[in-house]
Amino acid sequence: MAAHACAASRALQAAVASRSFRCRYHEAFGAFPQDRVFVPGVVDAKGLLAPLPADPRAQAPVPSPHVLVAPCPAGHPLAGQLRCTARRALAPGFSLPYAGELYRGRSDHHYYSSTYSCSASGGMVVDGLRYCNEAAFVNHYYGIADSPNCRLAECEQAKAAVSVVSPIAPGEELLVDYGLEYCTRNQVRSRAR
Repeated sequence: MAAHACAASRALQAAVASRSFRCRYHEAFGAFPQDRVFVPGVVDAKGLLAPLPADPRAQAPVPSPHVLVAPCPAGHPLAGQLRCTARRALAPGFSLPYAGELYRGRSDHHYYSSTYSCSASGGMVVDGLRYCNEAAFVNHYYGIADSPNCRLAECEQAKAAVSVVSPIAPGEELLVDYGLEYCTRNQVRSRAR
């Protein structure tokens, strides 16, 4: 069984690395990209820091009952890109795990400048560029709203999470402040300034 899991993981990693991975996700996933591997939590391609990623083409994943990936509509500052919206009302304190590849830290993560990288507990980094869940599509608030309705939080159980800080209505977009480093690099405004 373990040998089969390792072989399946290697085949998945090869498809991801060659950019040939495609998965037709159930409509319940909304606009989740077919070229991303949906994972419910942190994963490690080597299986050392976290579990190996499961292939969603072989084991159908379950989307969040709380949020949905949707296209940004016309007139939105990010029209044509994706966003994470609430399926139902979300109260302050609700947390959505930030899923992706887990790295020991920035020095072990050669993609750290990826806009999908997030600091995690224990000095680790979670990157949602190739393996992710709906949280990877939570956008920076600037230009969309006056302030973020969520924050990025480190937590032991999930390593990193998007935590709701003000009530979010069904259909409303989840927004965070990406922080000073991102904003300086991309010349956008941050509340941290």
